[in-house]
Amino acid sequence: RIFLKKEEILFVGDSVTDLKASKNFNLEFILRLHQGNVDLAEKEELNLIKDFEDLEFLLKTNYS
Repeated sequence: RIFLKKEEILFVGDSVTDLKASKNFNLEFILRLHQGNVDLAEKEELNLIKDFEDLEFLLKTNYS
């Protein structure tokens, strides 16, 4: 079992279900953007990535 504080966890997902799960646990959420979830990105104010290279950049610039 790993013991982490909520502030130490980033939930990366690509669906409304993932977003709801992150909100249920009060976790920071990053949306992996693709053609099927553009509407979600437009409705919510979220950090967005297209691939994991974007995630590395986002982590270095926003979470360091």
